[in-house]
Amino acid sequence: MTFTTQSMQEIFPILQSRLKVETSICFEVLNPDLDDGYAGTIVSIDHQRYTYRGYKSWTDLAELLMCKMLTPKESNYPFVTIYFQKLETKNSFHLDIKSPKEEKYGIESRFSQIYKMEEPSFFYYYDKALTNVNIETKTRVLNLGINRGDEFKVIKNRLDTNKYQNIEFV
Repeated sequence: MTFTTQSMQEIFPILQSRLKVETSICFEVLNPDLDDGYAGTIVSIDHQRYTYRGYKSWTDLAELLMCKMLTPKESNYPFVTIYFQKLETKNSFHLDIKSPKEEKYGIESRFSQIYKMEEPSFFYYYDKALTNVNIETKTRVLNLGINRGDEFKVIKNRLDTNKYQNIEFV
């Protein structure tokens, strides 16, 4: 399947429908490296018109379809082949009702294996929140989160050693 001029309104339901019966799908699109416009911009290459979308459009679409996007592969010029692979959503730690809560969220849990601070959007908004609360003026920080506690390392990296050592972390 090749998407050249279709709108996202046309593409989305096609892919959504295919993912109901397939665990992975592939399709060709205009190589995002060939332009730098906004999603939906019409570009002309070799006298042929195409609808341009950057890689972010395709990764966002993969996320909305509960897929991961694999590395695109060169295809016939001017296309690349994009691969979406369905995520295993039925095996989420959130759905684990057999284990006691201590195990579900404890140090040995699957949840504790997540490095939130390596997720760009989580890190970005956490860092912005630290700026908004003027973390450098605080003497006590309460972490109500669960997981690894790696939020404290972000605070440590923002502050000078003396200031960090004088904060009480709970």
